[in-house]
Amino acid sequence: MPAPTAWPIVLAFGITLVFGGLVTSEAVSLLGAILSLAAAGGWFRDVLPHEAHESAPVTRQVPGVTTKRREVARVAVAHELQRAYLPLEIYPISAGIKGGLAGKRSHGGPGDAIRFGGPT
Repeated sequence: MPAPTAWPIVLAFGITLVFGGLVTSEAVSLLGAILSLAAAGGWFRDVLPHEAHESAPVTRQVPGVTTKRREVARVAVAHELQRAYLPLEIYPISAGIKGGLAGKRSHGGPGDAIRFGGPT
């Protein structure tokens, strides 16, 4: 069985910081990049040139599943609390298209930023 290592989770955290830094600051992306490179190097050193292994005991008999209960316990639910069927109403695709066009008309387009001196 392969030996456990923490490097994959460190690599995932570093990559998360890289992408999180795209919306926050360059320092967060830089920290994420450094952490990702260190984690990738550490992970490769753990598995190359020879992967570390850990021994695990092997049992020949499969333990049986037993219970003292004779039947499955049922949960009582009041009749008023039945499951709701969702969605309650389905709108056609044309409603979304019309809403998008109406939003564009009311909020303007990229030309408004040029005409009025910058983004609003």
